This record gives sequence, C-alpha cells and structure tokens, in this order.
Amino acid sequence: MKTRTWLSFLALPFLISPEFYPFYLFFLLPFSWVKKRGDGIIVLLLVSSVLTLPLASDPSRALFFFASSVLIFLLFRGLNPEKPEKFLSLIVFVISLSAIFDGIFKGGRAFTFLHDPNLAAVLMGASLPVLTPPLSVLAIIGIAFTRSRAGFLIAFLALFIIFKKREKLLFLLLVLALLLVPNPLSSYLRNMTKDPFAFSRVKIWEKSLKILEDNPLGVGAMNYESWADAYRIPVGGFPSRYFKKAIQAHNQYLQFTVELGPFGIIASFLLLIFALKTKGKKKWVFLLLLTGAFFHSFQLVPFFWLPIAILSEPERKYKEKY
Repeated sequence: MKTRTWLSFLALPFLISPEFYPFYLFFLLPFSWVKKRGDGIIVLLLVSSVLTLPLASDPSRALFFFASSVLIFLLFRGLNPEKPEKFLSLIVFVISLSAIFDGIFKGGRAFTFLHDPNLAAVLMGASLPVLTPPLSVLAIIGIAFTRSRAGFLIAFLALFIIFKKREKLLFLLLVLALLLVPNPLSSYLRNMTKDPFAFSRVKIWEKSLKILEDNPLGVGAMNYESWADAYRIPVGGFPSRYFKKAIQAHNQYLQFTVELGPFGIIASFLLLIFALKTKGKKKWVFLLLLTGAFFHSFQLVPFFWLPIAILSEPERKYKEKY
C-alpha cells in the first residue's frame, strides 16, 4: 500500500505539463485496479468527449480532453493513500511554498508551479478544513500572494466552517475590520472596482450562455476557446477595437455545459452528489472546491482533480463503512 502511494506521488509532477501525459498514463496504469466512488463522473467525461467529437471545430482539442479524462480516471483509480488528509497536506505545503517564493522573489501575482494563481488559491483554501493550524497559516499567506478573489472567498468560507460558534462572530468582526480599515488587502479590493477587466466574469458568463443557446448540444470538448473569436466581449470605456477574448467560461459548470451539452449538466450534478455523499471534513473540502469552480474553469488544469482523487475512498471500503 505504501509503495503504491509514494510511487503515485512521484508521478504527480507530470500533471503540470501536458507533454508528459503519455508517460504519466503508463506510469499509473499498473495501479489502476482500485475502484473509486468518483469513477462514474470520469467515465461520463470519457463518453461525452467522444460523442461530442463531431461537433468540435477543433477535434484535436477534444482528443486532448479525452486523454486528460483518462489521466483523471487513473488518478481516481490509482491513488489510494492510507492517510489521505496528510497526503493532501503535503501537496498544499508545496503549493504554499511555491506561492510565497513567487510572491517574494518574482513580484506580482504568485502563479506557483501550477501556472494558475486561481487554481493554486482555491486548492489551498479548500484544503483548510483538513490542515493543521501551522500549515493553515502558511496556506493563507500563499493565498494572499496569489491575489485571487476566488481564493480569498474560499479561504473565508473555509475558516467560517472551521471556527466554532463563538469564534465565528469574532472572525466576522475581524474580516469586517480588515475591509474597512486602510490596509493593503482593503486597498487591493477597492482598486479592483476601478479595473475595467476585473469584473468581466458576468459578461463572460452571459456570452457563454449565448454560445450554449446557439449550440444546445455543445461545441465539443475543449472547444470553448475555438468559439471565443465569434463571441468577443467589449470593454467599457475603451475604443470599439478593444474586445476581450474569453478563452474559458470562468465557471466550471458553464464550461462543462457549453462544451458537452446535456452531458455537461449531468456531470455537474454528479459532482455535487458525490460531494454531498462524502463524510467528515473531506465533505467540506469537496464542497469548497466545487464552490471555487463557480469562478474558474479548472478542467483545463488536471491538477484540480487531484484532491478529489486523493480523498475519494475505494468503493469496497465505502460500502463496508456505511
């Protein structure tokens, strides 16, 4: 058991770069006999990516999604650590250090080794319910360096869940003070309202719904970006030639639905059901991850699925326990 867990962990860096997918698939294949409760979602993604292939304007992207789904499927099946919370804590520790390193030595937003500040922040924030207090502090510092609004929101929700009744009021008062009293965080949040690009997510969602209206069966897996040119978003206060091209829906559920049509809706519901059926602190990790998925399309980065793969219990163990 331990050997398989650490062999799987050694393969995790290959999730960062698509060029390594083929190697990674073969690496995890020998460990894929463990059936996990999330397998149904991944099988649905595999089937839908094939069925929507005729709708794709760029079939190569759909095939890439198929390969990613296979990778995720093997993650669900292969990763079975004896202490999943500690395994996830180790990964969050590495991401937190990467965020702090980027913030201090590179300046600007911390993209981390995941090359995505929003993903890094949501992963750190969603993991707070299963982290130790020292690691939680480290993760919160890492989130601050990512400057991710979604990350701040998920961290706030996670801490509100963690604190006891009396502590919740004190926590809310502290957050309110941070927002009202002049400080770098409150200044950053206020300046976002002056940025014409900062609050464009609603416009992107509206355009996504327009794409779905014109293509109710979907546009094909990973083909959202292929339709972006036809649905550009004007930026207020700028000349007409300045249009924003949304390469993603900035909402995982919209991304699923626009690309996979009815299959995307089913996949979204399955994710929610899967999270609600999970027990203990892991349930909050899943629900927080799914909340973060409202503000970003994480299917583009398979690393998002890693906590789900780690914390998912084998079907046999689940049935015996419940």
